[in-house]
Amino acid sequence: MVDIPVLLDLNGNPTIVPLTFPDNVDVAKIKEGAKIHNPGLTIWDQAHEAHPNYADNNLSRDAFKYQYAVHPKGQFFQGHVKNGIQAAINFIHAGYAARDAFTYSDPRVHDLEQFLKDYAKLFFFRTGKPEDGTRQYDCVCKVIDIAFGNKKKSVFQSIVKYSFEKSIAVAHKGFLRYDSQAFVYDDPRLTGLDRFLKNYARQNFTKKECELAYKGIDIVCGLIKEDIYYRSRALDAANKLLEQFPQGFELNPEEKKDLEQWRLLDLTNQFIKRFPQGFELTDTEKNNIERFH
Repeated sequence: MVDIPVLLDLNGNPTIVPLTFPDNVDVAKIKEGAKIHNPGLTIWDQAHEAHPNYADNNLSRDAFKYQYAVHPKGQFFQGHVKNGIQAAINFIHAGYAARDAFTYSDPRVHDLEQFLKDYAKLFFFRTGKPEDGTRQYDCVCKVIDIAFGNKKKSVFQSIVKYSFEKSIAVAHKGFLRYDSQAFVYDDPRLTGLDRFLKNYARQNFTKKECELAYKGIDIVCGLIKEDIYYRSRALDAANKLLEQFPQGFELNPEEKKDLEQWRLLDLTNQFIKRFPQGFELTDTEKNNIERFH
């Protein structure tokens, strides 16, 4: 006997049955027969169809829109889009590291960086199986390094700018190939976050810089929309940031005149002002964190 994984409704009744059918099977007849015996049952042909809960909307997903192991788009997302983002992060990080771009003397910068890395260590390494979180932790730490290293603009311009732009463009295009609505959100948390980040970019960057920033913001928000593992931790990290630094970081008049060098501190301050109450996590998102720790 084969155990069929089933999603249950609030009363414990099966509502969606994910199955994989050969190409020559008449799935429509099977679905029709299932409906006769159980009107509340949905047969999901996961090799050929989007997840029934997310096929026609832009909600934040508790499961991937396309099954990652058997659906061609799901395989593309896991094998091309995610791996492409990872490869880009590794390459860009190496460019910065070669120019010693990850050393900071300002204690505010050090405190913010350390907070983010401590959080990553806490929530990406799983209890009892520390090796499970190594890849995610390393990736997030590299992203943090790149964000802080980017204040050294001469390194960015001379080493990684072209590769960075190309990598972002490829990842952005791949995301849209996976889902043409990847960067459209029905989740008000992501709508607010997306609008805040793009408004900040528009007010502080050149038109050329905005084009790159918008794509980067799309990728970040699109990933946390699609992947509950990253969404639950990203929103929880934002809440912890507000608890740790409720007043933000004070910038003196000279620093305010040179925000190019203090962009992350200023962005953090603006974020705290915009989202003082943080983000409410769903029960499923809370469970996703608790399940692994």
